[in-house]
Parts: sequence; structure tokens; C-alpha cells
Amino acid sequence: TAWTALAENYQLRGSQQTKGSAAQLTDWNNAAAAYKQAVKLYVAQKGKAAADARIATLQSLAAVYSNQQDFAQGVKVYEQLTSLQPNNADFFFNMGTAASSGGDTKTALLAFTRYLQLAPKSTYAAAVKQWIAQNTTSPAPAPSSSKSGTPKPSPSPTKGGK
Repeated sequence: TAWTALAENYQLRGSQQTKGSAAQLTDWNNAAAAYKQAVKLYVAQKGKAAADARIATLQSLAAVYSNQQDFAQGVKVYEQLTSLQPNNADFFFNMGTAASSGGDTKTALLAFTRYLQLAPKSTYAAAVKQWIAQNTTSPAPAPSSSKSGTPKPSPSPTKGGK
């Protein structure tokens, strides 16, 4: 669509702007807005070609949000993609990566767990399993009391995953 072409041009121009500049941010915001308009058009259309175009456009929109480091919006786009293709392991991996980058450990854990269900022998499976192990909180031990009767704080689990 014309919206997709416009978005691609804004995205290209944004990638050529000075990193972090107002001009780059404006171009990427305009790209996101144009991709959203294209998605609306594809939702209204029927058939496999429109469905495929919608998915491709949503992937491009997710890339724009990644460029902007707007991980929360990226996760929302991957939620749409995973609802459209619930057996697409890559979408779950990308959603987990965006959620982890944005500090949303709960969503990342859910997405990465589904990714491993879909692609247990993938290239990234070992790294994903390691990330899950590092970011899964186990029940904290019961606080022990010191001689003064003041409970000792339990060590806090590490969150993140970068």
C-alpha cells in the first residue's frame, strides 16, 4: 500500500539521520504511524495475501519500535503477531527479547517459555534456558533472626537479562 511505502521511506530516512536526533525520532514516529495505517487497511481486507501483508507490516512496525528502543510498544506488536501465528517460534523469541530489554521479566518469561515449547532444539534454546534460569525467582528462604531479634534481609533475586 501507499502507507507501507511511506513508512519504509520514513524508516530508511530515519536510519540515515544522526543517531538519537530529533529528526531521527520524528522519522521513526512517522514510520510507525504509517505502518499502523497500513495494518488497519490489511485488517479490513480478506484473503491470504492481505493476512501475509499484515504480518509483514506488523514485523516492520516492531522493527521501528526496536530502533526507538520502545520495547513496550514492540511487545504489543508481538502480541498481535503471536495471536495471528501462535506457532511461530520466532515471534515469541522476539517478544521475549523486547520484553526483557524493556524490563518486563514476567512477559519475557512467558514468551521465552512458549518459544522453547515451539523450538526446543533451536540455535538459541540453550541461551534462552539460561536466561530463564537466571530470571526465575525461587522462594526466598525464611528470614533468620540475629541475636538482636531483627530479621536479616533475604538476598534479592537478580532481575534483568541483558
